Amino acid sequence: MASGGHHGGGFHSGGHHSSGGFHSSGGFGGGSYHGGSYHSSGGYSGGFISVGIRLIVLGIWLIIWLISEIADGNVPGMNFINLTIFGVTAVIYFFLIWNSDRLQPLNEIKRGNLHSSLGRITRLYNGMQPGNVIQDKNSWASKSGGYYCISLYDRDFREENAKKVFEAYNRTPRIVWLSPFVWMIFSIIFFVSTFFFYESVIPYFENTTMTDEAFAFIDDFIFYLPAALSILCAISSFVMRKIGDNVLYKCAVRIVEDNLAATERSKTEGFINDKLSSKWYYNECPNCGADVSRALKVCTYCGSSLEVKSFSSGNVSAVHRISLSDDNGGISKKA
Repeated sequence: MASGGHHGGGFHSGGHHSSGGFHSSGGFGGGSYHGGSYHSSGGYSGGFISVGIRLIVLGIWLIIWLISEIADGNVPGMNFINLTIFGVTAVIYFFLIWNSDRLQPLNEIKRGNLHSSLGRITRLYNGMQPGNVIQDKNSWASKSGGYYCISLYDRDFREENAKKVFEAYNRTPRIVWLSPFVWMIFSIIFFVSTFFFYESVIPYFENTTMTDEAFAFIDDFIFYLPAALSILCAISSFVMRKIGDNVLYKCAVRIVEDNLAATERSKTEGFINDKLSSKWYYNECPNCGADVSRALKVCTYCGSSLEVKSFSSGNVSAVHRISLSDDNGGISKKA
């Protein structure tokens, strides 16, 4: 290769070409694998080793073989750097998928199942409940840290909670809610492409006039591009998960505040309704003159109603109110 300046395509050669693809050094075809050492008279027949152990041994052997092939430069498009990148990618997806059950109810809610599915799904959450939270009976949101729990089994608020989550979902770009499995499919495609992408693309640049420095950059860029795109998908999935959790955290805060307000409003309305349902009643029967208990609505002596129909009749000596919770008592006869 020339040492500098502009050169024709014939002077450049990619620095990451494999040495000829996958190959064996002969150990698999020699007599060592066909000799008598592997054909005993019956002491070892393989019947005492389970299929699972054989698969584990085979998997370990394949990993060791792949690493040795990469070290010898026999795996197209692969070296220890992008192998490490793919390994980190796999670790990111492992934790994303392992932690995805907590958001499983969101799949039902995204499909608009706000009623029929509520018997099967339970809650959306992130983290354990810390000490400093705002909460209603079953849902809560931390005051810091972004932790939350949205109840979908609450008898009073579960459908309202699901509706608020559905509204938050609709207000957010769909890419935020993509499953890690979708991102992982793209990463797998990039992983598979690494075995032929470099060898397919680099010949074009080998035949292009450019400086040695420019070619070296393009050479590395093409070689590591599939690995970079693969881990970029994993990082994007991780970032989208964080954004989605932040959306659900804000939704949880709103849910808790609304539910607390609804509970207080219900108590106030119940108190007001109880008072408004109370009616005025005479302290003595307007028909027979009997003194009556403050809890009676009908005179037990003559059976007349004690309810005050109008305050304009002029015969009201004294009146009282009876609420729904005080509907019992006794009477006394006026002397």
